[in-house]
Amino acid sequence: MGPDQGHDRATNRTPPPSPDNEYRLLEALIDAIPDVIGLQDSQHVVLRYNEAGYRFLRLRPEDLNGRRCYEFIGRDRPCEECATTQALATGRPAQLTKFVPEMGLWIDVRAYPILDKNGKPVMVIEHLRDITETRRMEERLRHLEKMEAIGQLAGGVAHDFNNQLVGILGFAELLAMRISDPELRRYVDGITASAQRSADLTRGLLAFARKGKYLAEPVDLHALLTEVELLLRHSIDRRIAIRMDLRAAEHVVSGDSSQLQNAFLNLALNARDAMPDGGTIVIKTTLYAPDTLPVEWPEGLRAESYYCLEVADTGTGIEPALLEHIFDPFFTTKEAGKGTGLGLSVAYSVMRQHQGAITVKSELNQGTTFYLLFPPYTGTEENADEIKQEGSAADLPGGSERILLVDDESHIRELCAQILRERGYTVVEAVDGEDGWRLFSAEPRGFDLVITDVVMPRLNGIMLRGRIHRERPEVPVILCSGYTPDVVGQMLTPEDSASLLRKPYTIASLLRRVRAELDGAMR
Repeated sequence: MGPDQGHDRATNRTPPPSPDNEYRLLEALIDAIPDVIGLQDSQHVVLRYNEAGYRFLRLRPEDLNGRRCYEFIGRDRPCEECATTQALATGRPAQLTKFVPEMGLWIDVRAYPILDKNGKPVMVIEHLRDITETRRMEERLRHLEKMEAIGQLAGGVAHDFNNQLVGILGFAELLAMRISDPELRRYVDGITASAQRSADLTRGLLAFARKGKYLAEPVDLHALLTEVELLLRHSIDRRIAIRMDLRAAEHVVSGDSSQLQNAFLNLALNARDAMPDGGTIVIKTTLYAPDTLPVEWPEGLRAESYYCLEVADTGTGIEPALLEHIFDPFFTTKEAGKGTGLGLSVAYSVMRQHQGAITVKSELNQGTTFYLLFPPYTGTEENADEIKQEGSAADLPGGSERILLVDDESHIRELCAQILRERGYTVVEAVDGEDGWRLFSAEPRGFDLVITDVVMPRLNGIMLRGRIHRERPEVPVILCSGYTPDVVGQMLTPEDSASLLRKPYTIASLLRRVRAELDGAMR
C-alpha cells in the first residue's frame, strides 16, 4: 500500500473512521479529560468512568459491579444535594457546588441527562471537578480583604487614641511635677500607669494594622520580657513556676517589639505545653560568644558576641530525629487539633528579620532550651539611654529658642506649648499645616525649630517641611505621628521613619528630642 492509503486525494480529507475505531476514538477523548466523567443509569448505577474518574475514586473498572455512585464514598443513600437526581427528575442539565464530608473535598458537580425518543431521561452523564484548592484560595482572599479592612480600621482607631493619650499622659506628668502630697501623687501615678497600659494596647492595634511588617526601633528586652511574664502568669497552669533571670548588662536591641513579644510568647507557651504535669520555665538574658554558647554557633552570625535570650523548660524534651524539623512551617509534635505548627517557624522568621538567630538544645525527659541571639545594638547611645530610663522632666535642660508648634489637635498644642514654655522656650502655635506655613513665611528668620504633626488636613507635615526647607534648609523639623512609620510610609523617607517622634510621647522624650535637634543645628 502506498503513502496515500486511507486518504481521499480528491477531497483532501481523511475518511470517517469505522464504528469500532469511532468508539475507540471517543473513549480515548473522554479518557483524556482531566475531570471526572461518569455514566449512570436512572437508578444511579455507575456504568463506567473515564480514567480520571477511576483515579479520583481509587477504583478499577471491575469494582463498579452494579454499584451506585454514592456507595463509592461510603453512603447508603443518595446525597441530599444531588445534581444527577435533579437532571433525571427534570430532564434538564443541573449544576451545583457542594462539600462532600466523606471525602473532605469541595466538588463542582454537573449532570447532563440522556433522553429516550419520548424525552424521558434514561441515563445521565456526570461531570465532577475537585475545586477544593480554588475554594481555599477564595477563602484566603476573602480573609485577606477582611483583615485589610480591619487593619485600616485598627490603625485609624489607634492613631486617634494615641492623640488622646498624649494629653492624658502629658497633663498627668505635669500634675505629678506640681504636687507633693503622697496620696495625691499615688492617684496621679495610677492615671499615668493606666494611660501607659492603654498606649500598649494601641501599639498592639498598630502592630495588627501593619500585618506583619517589620518595624525597627530600640527595644528594651528586659521591659518586654517583664510584660511577657505578666501575660504568662494569667495563662498557664499554677503548677508551672516562672523564674526570671535577667542578668544581661546590655539589653537594648533594634527590633519590632510586637513581633518579638509574639515570638517570646510562642516559645513560653510551647514550654508550658511540654509540661502537662507542671514544671519550671526559666527566662534568662546573658551575653554569648561563639566559644561560650552551649550549642553549635549558628551560621551567618559575624559579630564577636551576641545578646542572648534563653527560654528553658523542664518538660518532655524533643526527640533528636525531630530537632532538625522543628522550625519548619506546620511541623508539630502536638496531637491533632492542639497546635498549628507555626509557632516556632514564626519565631525563626522573626529572629532572621532581626539579623539574629534561634537555636535549640533538648534532651528527652530532661527539657528543652531555646537560644535567641540578637546582634549588638547599633543605635546611638542617646537612644539606648532613653529606652533604658526616661528620667525626670524636671532634670532636663530647656532653652530660649523660638519654636513653631503645628498640630490640628488643640489639647496636644496646649500641652506641648506649656511644657516647652516652662522650660524657657518661646512657642508660637499653628492649628494646621496651612496656618503653620502662614506663620513661618511671615517671618522665616524668626524660628529656630518646627514641631509638626504628619497627618493634618489641608497641608500635611511632610509638605509643610518641604516648604520650610526650600526657604530655610537649616531649620530642624521634628515630625510627630500617632501612626507607626510604615502606616504613613508612603509619606516618609527611611530617615523620617527612623526619626519619627511617636505619639504618645512623654515630657522627657519631647524635651530631649527638642534639645538634641537644636544643639545639632548649632554645630
